[in-house]
Formats: sequence, C-alpha cells, structure tokens
Amino acid sequence: MGKLDIVALADNGVVSVFQGLGDGTFGPRADYGVGGGTLYQAAIADINGDGYPDVVAANFDYNRVTTLLGGPGGGLTSRIDYGISGNPICVALEDFNHDGRLDLASANYNGSTVTVFLGNAGQSVASDPAGTGLRIVAARGNVADGGDLDYWTFSAAAGQGLLITTENPGSPYGSSLLYRIYGPDWNQWNYFYTDTYGRYQGTFTVPASGTYRVRVEQSDAYAGEYRFRLTLANPPVQLETEDNGTLASADAVSLTLTNGQRIATMLGTISTWDGGDYYQFGNLG
Repeated sequence: MGKLDIVALADNGVVSVFQGLGDGTFGPRADYGVGGGTLYQAAIADINGDGYPDVVAANFDYNRVTTLLGGPGGGLTSRIDYGISGNPICVALEDFNHDGRLDLASANYNGSTVTVFLGNAGQSVASDPAGTGLRIVAARGNVADGGDLDYWTFSAAAGQGLLITTENPGSPYGSSLLYRIYGPDWNQWNYFYTDTYGRYQGTFTVPASGTYRVRVEQSDAYAGEYRFRLTLANPPVQLETEDNGTLASADAVSLTLTNGQRIATMLGTISTWDGGDYYQFGNLG
C-alpha cells in the first residue's frame, strides 16, 4: 500500500496537497490555484487512466467544476475547467453509462439540478516509425456544403509539439478551409485557415493533457475532399516554423552537448508545394 496524502480545499480557489511520509506525518503543503472561488467539495480518482490519482473540485462561486491531473511525485498539473450553471456544490465520479470510463456528476445548489459529463475515450496516435517517439496520423474527409462540419479527435500530453499539414487533392483554386482545434475543456484553443489552394503547415505546443477535437469546415465555397496529417513529438524534439524557406528565415537549431557531440532532433515536413526548409546551426567552432 502506498503512502496516503491529504487534499484540502480553501474558499479562495486553492487546492492544497500534503504528501504522506508513511509514518503518520505529512510533508509541506503544496498549493494549486484554480482561479478563485469557493471550493465546496472534491472527488479523487484516476480519471485519465494513467495510474495517478486526480482531483475534481466543485467551484460554487464561479459556476464550474475543475479537474487537476495527478502525476509522478504526487503533484497536480493540467487544470481544466468545465462550466456549469446553478452553483455546483458537490461532485461524484462513477461509470454511469457502463462504457469502462469514469463520468462526472455535479449536484447544483441553485435550480436543484444534476449535471453529468460523460468521460471521453483516449484517442491515441500510433508511434511511426516505431521507437522514434513521433506519433503520426493521416486523415481524409469530404465537405459537401457550408453546413457540413467534420470532427476528428486525438489525445495529446501537455508540452508535446504538434505539427499539422493540410492539402486538398489537386490543390484547386478557391478551396480554402477553416480548421478549428478545441481543447480538453471543449473551448476553442486555436484555429487556422488554409491558403486558397487548401494548403497549410503549422506548429503548436500542446497546452494541457487530454482529448482534442479538430473541426473542418468551409471557408470558400469548396465542396470536395480534404486531407491532413498530424504529428506529435515529445521534448526535446524541436519543430520547424514556417516560413523557413530561405537562408534569411532559417530556423535556429538548439544543439545539446552529449558525449562530446552536439546533437539536436528536428521535426519538419516538405510538401509538393514547399520549396524546402532551411536550418541555422550557428557558430560550431
């Protein structure tokens, strides 16, 4: 059996953790802010299946439920807020729909209501090539009209690099699309428009662990097939930034001295419409 810890809630929006030392005493307090508000009650369980207990707290004043994911060492990270009307006063975690994943229920003081959030399944991206640590997936779909919205999901960890490349077959003129990326809290995290030929290449840093959603929709009046590729990379892999297609705009590479060698790992992509990428190593003398 492991060492039991204490989780305490404060009326100023702070979750405090005292880690157990195994002898009946506890270590120093570690505080984790959730942006204010009165925290009435919390539930503790492994909600993302990584083997570490997580904390879910009801925030009465701010009309939301907050999750804090646990990790190695007993710390809490990756705060995600879920908006709820009615001033949540109590939360419970249970597999209500019997799909093998924990769901979240909130009892709300005003209105005498209960709100339920069903747990999402992890959408893992396979390692490709095996052993590289890079996770790559390719997707294709079709937009028929302005009311046709396509959703795709994937799971990512905080701090990972994300590279997205898009194209439309044949690169027809006037085929621009809008891609929206929604975070684990269901709020829009980022978005981008492709160029008028449906082409795009961009890099991002994942802000929080969880399931993300990509929505594809019309920008121009294009109806037809689209394709995109998504690549996830763990630090210390470095990502290229566009436009790095000239010597003057070359990406600076950060080299690390390892066993007498200066080493860096870069992630980039070249498409049929990309004239090439340039990298700057600096003074190696």
